[in-house]
Amino acid sequence: MVHGTVPGRGFLVRLEADEEAVRIEVHDSRCRHPEARYATDTGTSGRGLILVTALATSWGVQDRTPSGKIVWCRFKTAGGTASRVAVPAELDRSRPDGAEAPIDRQARGQGPLDAFVARFDEVKATFWGEGWYGVQPPLTDAVVQDAERRLGVRLPALLLEILRVRNGGAVAELWNAFPTDVPTSWSENHVPLDDMMGIGRHDGQSSLLDTAYLVEEWGLPSPLVLLSGDGHCWIALDYRVCGKGGEPSLTWFDVDDGTELPLAADFQTFVEGLVAATSLDSGNSDGNRSAS
Repeated sequence: MVHGTVPGRGFLVRLEADEEAVRIEVHDSRCRHPEARYATDTGTSGRGLILVTALATSWGVQDRTPSGKIVWCRFKTAGGTASRVAVPAELDRSRPDGAEAPIDRQARGQGPLDAFVARFDEVKATFWGEGWYGVQPPLTDAVVQDAERRLGVRLPALLLEILRVRNGGAVAELWNAFPTDVPTSWSENHVPLDDMMGIGRHDGQSSLLDTAYLVEEWGLPSPLVLLSGDGHCWIALDYRVCGKGGEPSLTWFDVDDGTELPLAADFQTFVEGLVAATSLDSGNSDGNRSAS
């Protein structure tokens, strides 16, 4: 059975079993609920819900926080027990004692991530690291309106949520890397997010408002809004497909070798995919640019 999802976004499958039944859940970021389709005799798809309805004891759909849905179904079984695994303490916000907590084993879909996908609100709560370098004054509605006018785009609402917690600066080590399926000049398996620019003009520190100058200086395409980078490489909101009023994707740009790599379909997916760089350590993944 195939579960459809938005290109560039991952999904999660959860399996629970006991002596009486097996429950299967599929979590994804699409809000639209599935509808039964009637496939042609030769069609290779369109029978999923019909099979679930015919075989499952029960099934349903529930909304997922902060967005998306969970499609679940339950099957009777003659026996069996649920498999249990441990979740690292830093990923389990419900354990005040810091101990590892068992959860039901989960199988992950083939999305842009191999690591645990944390919910946006969980990442937002611990997104920023220590120190005040690169931090702009607190964000206000007036500053946002002025920034969007200067940049000529609509900024993602969830980006503004994070910048209202703190307006730029160092990113916490828990969330300072985005996994990639292909190597880049930075690493075999991720791109870095050591810091993220805020919005403002404080003491000459870098800001999203510097995008126009930096795009011209480094020969980048347009329209973009640069979030993080050092000149040689950048992570940017990419408006080339969605238009200046749309929801931008996230793209990695390597200026030195003239390449770009799509990272995520939108800002929420990007944030939910962030992990600690140390969790991806292998060979070249030491925070230095790989040899080309």
